[in-house]
Amino acid sequence: MEKKNFIKQNKPLVIFVSVFVSLVLAFTLILGTVTVVKNINAAVSYEGLTMNREEASFFVSYYKYRYMSMLSQSGVEDVRDTPYFWSLTDEQSGKTYGQLLSENTELYLRQVLAANYLYDNYSDLDKNSSKKINSAVDDILTYKAEGSKTLFNEMTQMYGFDFSSFKSAVKLLYKAETVKNIIFGIDGVNMPNYSDYCLEYLETYSHVQLFFIRTETEFVVDVDGNRVKDEDGQDKLRPLTDEEKAERNEIIGTINSLIDGFHNDSDLEITVESYLSYQNKYDDGDVTFHNTGYYFSKNSAYTLEFSGMFPEVVESALSMQIGDFSYVDTSIGVCYIYKYEVVNGDYTLTMLSDMFEDFYRDGSTYIFETFLNELVGDVVFKEKYNEIDIIKLPYNSNFLPRFE
Repeated sequence: MEKKNFIKQNKPLVIFVSVFVSLVLAFTLILGTVTVVKNINAAVSYEGLTMNREEASFFVSYYKYRYMSMLSQSGVEDVRDTPYFWSLTDEQSGKTYGQLLSENTELYLRQVLAANYLYDNYSDLDKNSSKKINSAVDDILTYKAEGSKTLFNEMTQMYGFDFSSFKSAVKLLYKAETVKNIIFGIDGVNMPNYSDYCLEYLETYSHVQLFFIRTETEFVVDVDGNRVKDEDGQDKLRPLTDEEKAERNEIIGTINSLIDGFHNDSDLEITVESYLSYQNKYDDGDVTFHNTGYYFSKNSAYTLEFSGMFPEVVESALSMQIGDFSYVDTSIGVCYIYKYEVVNGDYTLTMLSDMFEDFYRDGSTYIFETFLNELVGDVVFKEKYNEIDIIKLPYNSNFLPRFE
């Protein structure tokens, strides 16, 4: 009796709760149905993110255009979107260009979904981003298909997608292309906030001590030991005498023997202490970096510039193991190299700013690629993806959005 009275007295509340629960159940049912349908239609999937066959076809045809361009730029001749070309064998890999296209396309699709996963974990699409996506879609529709979805569908049928799948693919593309900046900022401006990632990237550098012994010429110095400049502001040089050459060749022979002894486990071998002693006594190079050393990276503009003068030095420095010594002949004499551990935070030093001018930008790319590599292996390709014939599907260079 009390229960009936409670329901009667609170009838509006009971009705509201019933309606609310019904709406929640209905919404949950709809979401579940949508998810089931997406999974059924998926060609590629990862952690709830999917591409249907049409969306995947957009990315396959787009990547095919990119890949053909990369082949041409790498020196491959007569790149053509024909079965004959794709059957040709790449001498370096021993695989056909078609096999390479298939493998690289699959990797690209993995990266797109992994990048979207990162985007969704770091950010949501705001109004500005949605506006850019919609604008990119509208521009293609307007300028490529006269604003007609029917004409658009007729024109893109050969590529395996229609306007509806194009719109959703463009959203995936936008997220994939902008997520790195979302996380690390443009040109890695936010990288200083990630000290652990900065150290991780710094550890890809070769940190080396260098010293040069010139064998043909020597710098002209004044009474205070400062180098004398010529009228063009360049350091003046003078030829070494025969006696000076002989003396330097003897020193070079001694140091070379000690480094050879280090590699051969000889009783007479170079040590860090003896290396630094020789450096302080005989270095004809720039003594400015005796305290900090040099940092080289294959991605660094400074390294590229240094390599233009001394390619042998950079090549050796990049290939050495930490704790190793080496010597190389250069255009001015012999260079001695010692590779050692990086020093955390050196990328912030003003005196090394030239060496690290592009550190944050390149570091953000390196770390982002590390993120992707940890995820791409779990992307799943389903049966519907196999329905796409990568060789027969033409490359798409016409329906490519630009995000302003």
